[in-house]
Amino acid sequence: MDYVVRVSPRARRVILRVTRAEGLVVVVPPGFNKKNIPGIVEARRAWIDRAVQRIGKPEALAAPHVVDLPALGESWTVFYVPSEKNEVRLTPNCHGTLRIEGQVESIETVVDVLKQWLTVKAKAHLFPWLQAVSAETRLPYGRAGVRSQSTRWASCSKDGNISLNRSLLFLPPELVRHVFIHELCHTKHMDHSPKFWKTFEKLEPDCRKLEAQVKRAEKHVPIWAQPRGPG
Repeated sequence: MDYVVRVSPRARRVILRVTRAEGLVVVVPPGFNKKNIPGIVEARRAWIDRAVQRIGKPEALAAPHVVDLPALGESWTVFYVPSEKNEVRLTPNCHGTLRIEGQVESIETVVDVLKQWLTVKAKAHLFPWLQAVSAETRLPYGRAGVRSQSTRWASCSKDGNISLNRSLLFLPPELVRHVFIHELCHTKHMDHSPKFWKTFEKLEPDCRKLEAQVKRAEKHVPIWAQPRGPG
């Protein structure tokens, strides 16, 4: 079985992911003996086969013509304007359109510009949203940041700083809020102990059902927006 191996400094164990863009991706912590990977893959073959059938075959990277952001209730139409300019520039306007001008035949360059725009959108909208949920739940946090994480929707450090995945913009609002509350609960309980779940369930009675939906939420993220490696 073919697979891609990536080393992530944040990985504490071996993580298997199946995406339309890359197929099977094996994320390992630094120093992990890669000779053990084939055995792990073989042991999880039944799960891998089910995951591959669920998402279908890998697809080619393509630049989008519409960018839907369910978390914000927004839909943006993308217009490509070829020019001789060496740079590729993205200009949003108030009518829900994105103008991308320059060497637009380079799909990877266009995608990079779109991802930069997503990061700006995430900071502008997810930060105030997180702050509002923090005030509502009375769970303060330190700083907030946006990253392109490959294996997590968000994370909370031992100092109470929360990192948000910009791909949260592609999730339904109820799942984004769920992720926020999950990480805010980690400001009190860093593990997933009974105390964590007790706090979580008090604030989000349907947290276990929503947690299951979040684990399958990668399907909401378009191919072009997915990170190329562990973030």
